[in-house]
Amino acid sequence: MKVPPPPVASFESARQSTPATVSRRVKLSAPLDAGFLNRTHITSLWVGALAIMIAYAQTRSLRFTFSLMGGIALGALLLKSQEIFVRQVLSPVAKHAAGKFARFPLMLLLGLKFVIVMALMGISMEAGWLAPGAFVIGFFVQQLVVVAKVTGRFLSLKTRSTGEESS
Repeated sequence: MKVPPPPVASFESARQSTPATVSRRVKLSAPLDAGFLNRTHITSLWVGALAIMIAYAQTRSLRFTFSLMGGIALGALLLKSQEIFVRQVLSPVAKHAAGKFARFPLMLLLGLKFVIVMALMGISMEAGWLAPGAFVIGFFVQQLVVVAKVTGRFLSLKTRSTGEESS
């Protein structure tokens, strides 16, 4: 007994067969524009400054405050380095403009930065300069800002699309 091949879905036929009264889903074909990361860096700067002021006001500990500040700075620098890496090495223009060996130093730096960061963190923790909990909290500030901005964008688009349907 032969099993027939699975049907192949066609987006064109699905679009034509869908009635106009069916609720539209939020289309996120390009949810983030080119300036998203720059706005994220600015927001992270403000959120980080606020977090640092609150941390110092609550703890009065320079070690805790500087550890939080170091975590926030590391999170921002790692995101910026990833952005630079993607724009310089992985973009289609970079692949055609430069050969494989021209991109090699940036690829080497990508891995090397983690070794350097881990060494500096180890030295700081051994010397007692770094409060690990505050550092980790600070490091996640950047990620929380990214998640909050993407969630806000998604909810904004979803609210806008449901508002258009009810009009």
